[in-house]
Amino acid sequence: MAFTSRFDTATLASIEMLQRIFGWCVLAFFFASGFLHRDTEPAESWTGFARKRARRLLIPCLAFSWAYKLALLVGASFGVTPSPLSQMPHTAVGFLREAFTPATPQFYFLVHLFIIAVGIHAMVRLRILRAEIARWLLAAILVQSYWLLPLEKPHGEALSHLPLYAAAYLLGMQSANLVNRSHRNMRLHASGAALFGASWLSIAVFRPQVLHLAVPVLLVFLASRLPEHLQSPCTFLGRQSGAIYAWHTPVVMPLLSLLLTKLSLTGWPLILAMTIVTLSVSLALDSIVRRFDKHGVFRL
Repeated sequence: MAFTSRFDTATLASIEMLQRIFGWCVLAFFFASGFLHRDTEPAESWTGFARKRARRLLIPCLAFSWAYKLALLVGASFGVTPSPLSQMPHTAVGFLREAFTPATPQFYFLVHLFIIAVGIHAMVRLRILRAEIARWLLAAILVQSYWLLPLEKPHGEALSHLPLYAAAYLLGMQSANLVNRSHRNMRLHASGAALFGASWLSIAVFRPQVLHLAVPVLLVFLASRLPEHLQSPCTFLGRQSGAIYAWHTPVVMPLLSLLLTKLSLTGWPLILAMTIVTLSVSLALDSIVRRFDKHGVFRL
């Protein structure tokens, strides 16, 4: 099931370049999740909040992970994919761990988001993070943890990435307050932002990967100043992005990356073909599901 074994050297080099260019996207995912966090939610118990987040994050994570593994089994029956059964553990504990482990490489951060969202909500409920300055201070402490923790890339499934993801989530929450003008004390808010900025820049000398945190902040700043004639296309793109994310891994990983590598394409032509087909199939699947899903199951 090794991802890298499917591609030739030229294609892997192109993928590596794209990962460096778009390494900020995972942080943007956590930033956007924090940005959409509602300050009205602290009134909700942390158990109720956790149940809602489990339905929206953990259940889809399992469903799409199982879809991925099922697609591999179907592909293996036709001899086009390696069978996941060959790597299945022989113990009951190992089998359960394999069955409930998110499929890589995309689904791991749904679990991470669940942990971070529930943890931050619990701290807000306990009034630890009610004050604006407390959120900035926690974000600053989280990025400072990388004086001790390893950080080779700004994305990954290792638990050592959790502080960076949590900092992005908090940064999203604070950016939303700034954009919506919902902060009460601008001077205190500015002091917290300055504190975080100093912490962020100091660690960036040692861990330049944290510089990717600036990209979603910059995008929000630019989006808030978009002229009206550009807002509609961006809104349309945002509405489609969920469908692309939800479907592209079950499609591209077990099917397209294996089928298209059978062709003579390599490097950028192969990546372009995979991108076009993936976007088309993902949007088509989303359209079909929305049309026939009468009970709202896929709204999860």
